[in-house]
Amino acid sequence: MSTRAIVAAPAEGGFACIERRPPRPREGELTVALSAAGICRTDLFVARGQLPARTGLVLGHEASGVVVDGDPSRVGQRVVVVPTLPCGR
Repeated sequence: MSTRAIVAAPAEGGFACIERRPPRPREGELTVALSAAGICRTDLFVARGQLPARTGLVLGHEASGVVVDGDPSRVGQRVVVVPTLPCGR
């Protein structure tokens, strides 16, 4: 499975759309196929190089979608991703 992601690319004018292969979920994690995600003003500052962030950082939050991998009892459930619980990576 591959997916598209909007990433920070200040050198290219702000944003870039890339294809990437999501990692397999580890114990306690889920893979969510996103239906929608919001871009906020902070994301715009990052994309324009006005806030420090590594090139290639996936932007967007306040996402919703459907669980497609991980706990079999959750696959197919509609979920909202909580952006205030970062994984640290």
